[in-house]
Amino acid sequence: QADLMSKVRRARAELHAINGLRFFATLGMVLARSVETMWIDNSGGSTWLSLRSCGYLRRIADDFVSFYFILSGFAISWGYMTRYMTSKGICLFNVSTRDFDSDSVRRRYWVGRLQRFYPDFFISTSCCLLVTRPAFFGCHTLSRLDWLFNLLQLALIGGWLAWLPYPNGGNVNGPSWFLLTLAMIWFLYPFLVRPIREFFRGDSSTMFAVKMIGLWLISLLPWALLLLIELIVSSTGYDGDYTQLVWSFKPFPLFRLPEFIMGMALALRLTEDPEYMEIGGSGGWNRPGAWLLYGGLAGLVGVVGYAVAGAATMGTGCSCIDVTDSACYGWLQQVDTRFGLVSCLIIYAVAGLDCAASAGEARAGAEGGERAAAAAVESRAGPAGEMIWRGLSWGVLQEVNKWGLQIFLYQMSAQTMLQALLVDVHWGLANRCLEQPLSPSFAVFYVAIQVTACDGHQCGAS
Repeated sequence: QADLMSKVRRARAELHAINGLRFFATLGMVLARSVETMWIDNSGGSTWLSLRSCGYLRRIADDFVSFYFILSGFAISWGYMTRYMTSKGICLFNVSTRDFDSDSVRRRYWVGRLQRFYPDFFISTSCCLLVTRPAFFGCHTLSRLDWLFNLLQLALIGGWLAWLPYPNGGNVNGPSWFLLTLAMIWFLYPFLVRPIREFFRGDSSTMFAVKMIGLWLISLLPWALLLLIELIVSSTGYDGDYTQLVWSFKPFPLFRLPEFIMGMALALRLTEDPEYMEIGGSGGWNRPGAWLLYGGLAGLVGVVGYAVAGAATMGTGCSCIDVTDSACYGWLQQVDTRFGLVSCLIIYAVAGLDCAASAGEARAGAEGGERAAAAAVESRAGPAGEMIWRGLSWGVLQEVNKWGLQIFLYQMSAQTMLQALLVDVHWGLANRCLEQPLSPSFAVFYVAIQVTACDGHQCGAS
């Protein structure tokens, strides 16, 4: 019995289901960003997507972004603290060596973060600068100011430049704004750990919920200010778009900090919620973990319903691309953190499944494996919880998720080449991308697609 308890306490709580959530969040962000490619503007029409489908993806994109900021706060707090399991499946943190109180510890942390993401960020942005040149895939031209702006992005200060007018070309690696903003928050993380842990230490469930609601309300303030500015400007008779104004708020690191702190709080909360984390017993369907999971699912249905209903009511004169058009998208679309509490509920519930699964595996030892983990999850959250945990922990999702950073960062280069190819074969994007005379690579790209798209025995006949 003593050996078993020692084994359980040393067991690491692995976030397989959380990794599954991260996969779907990354997929959603990539699909939403790819609207620029799929919404092929050809004489005012759409080649690949209907207005409703495009509008749905654009609506839900900001929800994925907000979810990811919260998930990042959760994941980094989990990753930089050593996790152990108690006999009841409670996730305990050993934080004695991870308080970041010394310069050397903070320096190692910062270097580690840079080594993890900056090489891919630098290479992917450089690729974007390359493929947009007229001699290559040439759909865009950059002025000297554009070049300066993008070089400053490589210095990781893009988020702090949000208030400056963007050059015509903007950030060539558009999706990377999210990573630039996160990088600034990651820099602040060592200074946040101790005060955040002290702020939430010893809270009852009710007090924790109140504090989380307070953080969510704080996260709404920048967007409320944005709406107020738009309202005041519109009252003067201005009828233009507010894209530049919106993008002066969206990537600003201090405006996204409350979401990140909410994620940190969720990770810390798992250390002080024994009733929620306890596994075993009967009646899994009505245990606390099950109700949290059902609440998260209900919230997810509400978010999807919001996006679907909004897309269905878009007028035919609306543009899918311009989400700042309140007449088409409504004022709530300007509030990035509108569903922040739903994101928190989903992350917290799914993390509980991972803790229960890890405790089950530790109890059973090497001979128990996945079956013991699934049984522990079922006892904690019922059959529905087990099914969700198995789905999110699917091995394929875990493997693809390992490449999530690369998929996210290199998507822009791939989409730029696809846009250029479509122009070269005279299919869409006529008003956003010009066909270039120096495009031998287009022909190679086009032939490669033709060869891989058909059976070698039938290509000649067709």
